[in-house]
Amino acid sequence: MVIKADMASNYLLEGLGQDQKSWLLSCFTKKSFKAGEQVFRENDKGDELFFVESGRVIVKRWITEGNVDKILLTAERGDVFGEMAFVDYGLRTATAYAEVDSLIRCLSRNTFNSFCEKYPNAGAKALDNLLRILTLRLRATTESYVDAIQYNVQVSGTESLGFQHLITSSMTVEVLLTSGASIYGTVVTVEKSEAGFQIILRQPKGGLVMTPYHAIACIYFDADKK
Repeated sequence: MVIKADMASNYLLEGLGQDQKSWLLSCFTKKSFKAGEQVFRENDKGDELFFVESGRVIVKRWITEGNVDKILLTAERGDVFGEMAFVDYGLRTATAYAEVDSLIRCLSRNTFNSFCEKYPNAGAKALDNLLRILTLRLRATTESYVDAIQYNVQVSGTESLGFQHLITSSMTVEVLLTSGASIYGTVVTVEKSEAGFQIILRQPKGGLVMTPYHAIACIYFDADKK
């Protein structure tokens, strides 16, 4: 079996001896996927780990509340994916599909467990590498989630409302401040400064007012109809 160089040098195998690398890599099976073809679906059993030898795979999850597909990961040549369910023995939490024609190497959990039994120290190292990959991706997801929260505030009548909608719709809003005061106007933009995020409102008489995110208690929209 010919193993591509980028597989042999993959982060998953970092710290393993040459014999251990060769043994584990020889156990990867090869699967071809046409563009648009699913590699796995959300709620499938997660008993395989995947490695992109060529092509590109998109991992996404359907967000019911927003009625949108959220891309969680774009895996390209040399990338591992499908590690979460592989590690915790759970079901897939997202769907993966080939964005272009792709060649994927697959490793079953049973094979990986056999590797760990044969090479306990190398198995522990490979698992540690997997956990590091998982942790890095969870960290990136957390940072993305925090950014999303910072761009949104609690809005009367809904759980949250993206500022982009307010900007493009030129909707009149009432911003209730933590001090108890209120500001009326339309949202011009949301800017990020060293102090954090701030909303810029255009008031009815044409003046602009900047309000820092941390000073906002609530936003009421369609304020002119109140």
